Amino acid sequence: MKFLTSVKHLLLLCSVLVPLSVTADLLDSVIFVGDSDVYYWGLQGDSDAFIPGSVNVGVSGWTCADVNWKINDWLEQYEPTLVIFKCGTNDMWGSGQVGPEEAFDRFTKVIDKISATNVPVIAMSTKPVSPVLVMQINLILSYCEV
Repeated sequence: MKFLTSVKHLLLLCSVLVPLSVTADLLDSVIFVGDSDVYYWGLQGDSDAFIPGSVNVGVSGWTCADVNWKINDWLEQYEPTLVIFKCGTNDMWGSGQVGPEEAFDRFTKVIDKISATNVPVIAMSTKPVSPVLVMQINLILSYCEV
């Protein structure tokens, strides 16, 4: 079990690359989905500069749980040919934080929903965040609360 847990943590922190055949059809209707790392691509959500005609629905501060709640609506609304997806850091950050295993489970639930539509997905990993840094920032934030 310890090995499996380590693999889950590694998968959560490292990108897994899946070869895609990039054709014009694949880029017909791209949506960027996720947290602030997605939202800040372009000028606050303007992904059109990177992939013309794409839509950026990234929301700063969102967790994988938030994305999971909304992903079916976006898949239906935009009928994407490709989803570029990133979340997970906020799941392990702040007052509602969960551990890496729960964050990984949330992440895979979103991937499963996208994959169920047979739409290719490029999933980006979370940023490595030191538990000590998180603890220090949370401590600082607790002093800032009114």
